[in-house]
Amino acid sequence: MSYFTTEQINELQKKLNGARSKADNILHNWTSLELRSERAKEFARHGVARRVQILRRCLEIIFEQMPPATQEAPSRHDLLDATISIQTFIMNVFGVLDNIAWTWIEESGLCKPDGAKLRPTEVGLTPRFEYIRNSLSNETQSLLNEYRDWFDYIIDLRHALAHRIPLYVPPNCIDSEHVEEYQQLDQRKFEAILASRWDELREILSRQNELQHFKPFMRHSFSERAQTIVVHPQILSDLECIDSISTAILKDISNLTN
Repeated sequence: MSYFTTEQINELQKKLNGARSKADNILHNWTSLELRSERAKEFARHGVARRVQILRRCLEIIFEQMPPATQEAPSRHDLLDATISIQTFIMNVFGVLDNIAWTWIEESGLCKPDGAKLRPTEVGLTPRFEYIRNSLSNETQSLLNEYRDWFDYIIDLRHALAHRIPLYVPPNCIDSEHVEEYQQLDQRKFEAILASRWDELREILSRQNELQHFKPFMRHSFSERAQTIVVHPQILSDLECIDSISTAILKDISNLTN
């Protein structure tokens, strides 16, 4: 049985189609944006635009290799391809935020209070970059503040992926009420192998397969008690956040010439 209901599957497919359109609009808006700064143009056209195309394709690959309607675990090959796309997606979500910030800085001429240029480590849109956020419109600042929990989530995944434990999609899951039985079967399996009881081993493996089922979850570290995330709705939500932030800062940039 699929993890999602039929209604949820249909809604996810509808949102995927909407995400494609949003990504195309973001791409168009940033590549056609009239900018005075050559450096801002580079960040907009070769930073934001490239990354958005990658995000769009990653969404498609994840849905292709790990379809919401699947009732069985994807093959190891398909699961690895989906995992690669999930990891790439998260890194580029974080990267596109930085590219948007850079475009704003270069086009607005934002510098430090002493007139010095901002260093790369001082650029971003996450909450710790308060100086940059305060240079944006009140409306955009309010939007970014509303996304505080989302920023915390994307920061955690990106830093874990880059520096600690990469994101992982388990090939199978076991419900909590069956964990003890599965562990007991594991012990029996080991004993059956040592005693060459092959018929018993086949029975044990069959029962373990019955207890396993696939769920489209992702997480990084188990020792850190990292959050378990349902993949499909989350990545669609991530693109919606990028779309909202993109729209707000594009408006701020257009207001620079007014």
